Amino acid sequence: MRRQRMPWAVPILLTLLMLGMSFSICIEAPENQLSHLKNPDYVGINQQTTLEIQTPNGSSSALKAEVTAGHSVESVDISISPDALAYSDGFTWSGESDWNSSGAVLDRVNVNKTDGLQLLPKKWEWDFESGPSNSPQGWTLGTGWYWGYDTSLGQSGGVHGGTKAIYTYNGNYPNNIPSSGYFATSPVIDCGGCSGTWDLKYWKRLGIESYYYDDAQVHVKNNQGNWITVWDWNSYTTNPSSFSLSTHDVSTYVNGNSNFQIRFKLGRTDGSVTYTGWNVDDVSLEPRSGSGGGEEANWTSSRFGPSISGVNGMDGARYGITSIDATIPNGADIRLSVVDGVSKTPVPGYVDLDPTWVDLGNIDPEKHPSLRLKLYFDARGGAITPVVHKIHMNHVYGTSFGSNPTDAGWSLSGMNWNTGQISGSSGSIAESPLFTSHRPITQVQFSTSITGSSQIEVSLDGGPWQTVSASGITPFDDYASTFQFRITCSSSCSVSELSLEMIGGHLPTDPRFDIGQDGWTEWDVHHPHISRWGWQDRFTNGELSA
Repeated sequence: MRRQRMPWAVPILLTLLMLGMSFSICIEAPENQLSHLKNPDYVGINQQTTLEIQTPNGSSSALKAEVTAGHSVESVDISISPDALAYSDGFTWSGESDWNSSGAVLDRVNVNKTDGLQLLPKKWEWDFESGPSNSPQGWTLGTGWYWGYDTSLGQSGGVHGGTKAIYTYNGNYPNNIPSSGYFATSPVIDCGGCSGTWDLKYWKRLGIESYYYDDAQVHVKNNQGNWITVWDWNSYTTNPSSFSLSTHDVSTYVNGNSNFQIRFKLGRTDGSVTYTGWNVDDVSLEPRSGSGGGEEANWTSSRFGPSISGVNGMDGARYGITSIDATIPNGADIRLSVVDGVSKTPVPGYVDLDPTWVDLGNIDPEKHPSLRLKLYFDARGGAITPVVHKIHMNHVYGTSFGSNPTDAGWSLSGMNWNTGQISGSSGSIAESPLFTSHRPITQVQFSTSITGSSQIEVSLDGGPWQTVSASGITPFDDYASTFQFRITCSSSCSVSELSLEMIGGHLPTDPRFDIGQDGWTEWDVHHPHISRWGWQDRFTNGELSA
């Protein structure tokens, strides 16, 4: 969840030098503050102070000069520099509500797994070889349905493969089963990311009287939650001696359906003549070639950026760092591309990237006021599906060390990595990659899961290491463009998860100095191709610098 945004106030640092006679400077509170708070603060010569502009595109008349009667001022030298105002706009995507949020595009991905976004299974299948007897492999057995095999047929006659099946009654089914019927119902199947052609397959041995008298059906649950008949007994009396395979195209009901289910029905039956009924084994829901889940998938996020209101919006003038916390097994891969939020066309230079972390700051928000992330999942060759646990946005970096951190640019000295944590003894160091930021970095806030004794230090713009809090916000004396941190074990320690926000800062644009407020600007820095004061990142042709 995004932290509360800070109120607007652009600070400007002033250092005043004076040549001449008796002279003093006072800084008064802005006019919009209460009168009892408007006590002036006097600033001495060569003393630095902060002047705040309280509103966007506003001005301040709080700087005043007092000259002793009978004296004059020959010159005043004022050194003015910007001071960044911190803001927090970071957020994190995790869980089904984010993976399947409005506007997201699902292509063969499973959004409902608790451990994260991943490939759909190659197929769902139930061989009924494991119980419990009242719910074998998650199936619900209603009146007259059982697990094992019909003893009147024996195991060889009542099972297609293995030693177990589901079936109706031992021996023949009874007369006068109501038309509402008796059911065996599958667990819920999340096919929200399914596309293409899908088949329901099962092996059956069904002994039943003519459809004039008795009935059996197969149903599936559609996207609207209604049961649809995909097969209905419509022939004459049969009592086969072996199993046969049935296949039904259920694509219309499966695709995009997060609550798909299957059920077998027995009933109605009339008042005479009965047979063995259902014997069902080796049920599967599987894609035809080129469809469904399995080895490759894509996920495209909902839109985010300065043109988006709410949690997916952005306060900064530039896009921030994005990091992806994922587990990528051997042989599997995830690739990241960034596309325009509206046209969905790839942004040049942001295609097929390593997903660990990437700075989106070189993307011009004026040309692309919204963006989307597109992830490609690759588990070809029998690899286990990669899993995306969390996606951190707007200068938030996080990892649960599900993959080797050295592959993501970390340096481990005396630290060891085991899936899910890094650990070491006293003096061991884990050093992060170097983050280069297109936003001024003004503060940092860590959230860590560390056992043992350790300290966290950061280095700004290649400067000396300085200790920061492992929780809460640490402000910096000046804003920076590069950021690196390291964790040092004071004794044995281990780190299982960490996240941090490199908190950005607003800088003024188009600064002007008007002495006497006569409308005549004595000094200004104004040009359509000049960017923020103290953070020049545009060329004279108006293009953003990299």
